[in-house]
Amino acid sequence: MQTRQIIIEQAIALFNTKGVQRVTMREIANASHIAIGNLTYYFPRKKDLIQAIMDEYCNSIFEMDTVESIDDLASLLKLNIETITKLRFYFLDLDYIKQTVELQQRDTRASDRLHLFFIDSFYHLCDSGLFTVNDKAVSDALLDTIWISHLGYITYTNQDTINKTIHKFIARQLLSLKPLATSSGSQQIDYWIETNG
Repeated sequence: MQTRQIIIEQAIALFNTKGVQRVTMREIANASHIAIGNLTYYFPRKKDLIQAIMDEYCNSIFEMDTVESIDDLASLLKLNIETITKLRFYFLDLDYIKQTVELQQRDTRASDRLHLFFIDSFYHLCDSGLFTVNDKAVSDALLDTIWISHLGYITYTNQDTINKTIHKFIARQLLSLKPLATSSGSQQIDYWIETNG
């Protein structure tokens, strides 16, 4: 593993354990087994490190190909939950993020992009004949609720529980979309739940 990646992984572990504000750059350097000067070569400030972590988060979501099936949609939901879980410090320590204007602006842009990607994926499935939308406002509200529920799920669930219940959680989210599903979409949802939920 490269030094930069080691720093990122150690920072994530420390941030998740202690919170962003309580972790010093020296602690990150010590956990990474490097000198503080080496750390600041890669990340001059803590906010630079957090930005790099969030860039990885966004990139992991956007690396996903176009969502073509219910299975792909479930994979997108799972990837988002797993990534948010890994980076739970970011979503649970928003006071620090809000104090840093650059991070807050970047967070807003990234959140908007991810949310739009999820909605676009759903509407692509509509175009593919898996869902039908009679009232866009209702479907958009449902999609927003699904997306936001991921934050609630990681906030009130520990890592072990998430690992054990993630498929059940996704199954419930797919079930909430079932009233919008066509017969083909409904069959795919049922199949996914039977094989994964």
